[in-house]
Amino acid sequence: MGKLAGKTAFITGGARGMGREYALRFAEEGAAIVITDIAKDVPTVAYEMAKQSELAQTVDEIKKHGVDALGLVADVRNAQELELAVQKTIEHFGKIDILVTNAGILSYNKLWEMSEQQWDEMLDICLKGTWLTCKYVLPHMIDRQAGKILCVSSVNGLRGGQNVGHYVAAKHGVLGLVKTLAMEVGPYNIHVNAICPTAVDTTMANNQATYDRLANKKGATREEATPAFGNHHVFPHQDFIAPKDVINAALFLVSDDSNNISGSHIAVDAGYLTM
Repeated sequence: MGKLAGKTAFITGGARGMGREYALRFAEEGAAIVITDIAKDVPTVAYEMAKQSELAQTVDEIKKHGVDALGLVADVRNAQELELAVQKTIEHFGKIDILVTNAGILSYNKLWEMSEQQWDEMLDICLKGTWLTCKYVLPHMIDRQAGKILCVSSVNGLRGGQNVGHYVAAKHGVLGLVKTLAMEVGPYNIHVNAICPTAVDTTMANNQATYDRLANKKGATREEATPAFGNHHVFPHQDFIAPKDVINAALFLVSDDSNNISGSHIAVDAGYLTM
């Protein structure tokens, strides 16, 4: 029996990247899985977003673990789409035990050179999307007097970062939501926590825009960008951290192992916050 046997997990941004990693690991531990994804590009994001084919592929991979799964196209900025996704989940599985608000984007610009659209898309997806997802899932958890919510923040939710002021603002906001939600829903036996990773080896961080930012030049290679990670980690010769390192901490926070932990966060940062 896995740690999440009999549970149903609802994960946003689940078609690929960390969302897929959460889904597959939780399925391995026995949870039925619902993944949502916008499954289309966002104008201010330089890298290609997930496709519907990747959403379907991830559902197939989840089912190989012997659990049921649904893949739903939903934009976390859109209240109607999220509400419908939650309704479909309840109709199919009857409950939501675990929520992971993973949907997010990454883009770069100096605050005074940033367009209003770039600011709005970041805040709407990373912060408003977190709130909206919780808004529609929480009534079901409150009815059942139980639930685990994991909101994905970042090391940039705990400190500043150059050229990512909109991301920093959003991820700081996520931690504020976590602390407030933990107070509001604690009486219903619902735990709310956050995870704060450093740069993880997924498409969102491991892309050309990131290399250019770190190496401070256009067309930089990953090798040219790697030395900049010396300012981010205490471990030598390491750039992006592995998804599994984040997943192990996430599994702890959504399982019964973390009972009586709420309103808190775990930083999976390779020592970045000590620098």
